[in-house]
Amino acid sequence: MYDEQEGGLWYLDTSVTPNIFWTWENTIIMTRKFDEIVNNKTNTLGGVSGWSLGEDSYGWDRVKVMREMAQMHTPVVQTPPPVSQAACGSA
Repeated sequence: MYDEQEGGLWYLDTSVTPNIFWTWENTIIMTRKFDEIVNNKTNTLGGVSGWSLGEDSYGWDRVKVMREMAQMHTPVVQTPPPVSQAACGSA
């Protein structure tokens, strides 16, 4: 099933007990989520992560999309104020 509103693929396998709920991404949904979540300036995210990379397609399509989208993203970096030597306990 595809949830157009939320942008997700899912399947509920009721042929087994207990039921198994599956969800996954494709490159189109990954691009959409990157645009909606990571590039959303109100989120101030600095990057992305991935897991289960061994389950990617043979051509590593999902890893490639994640890398390409991350390279196009300019993270919002907030530089902390400098720490004085006194605050570090140095004399």
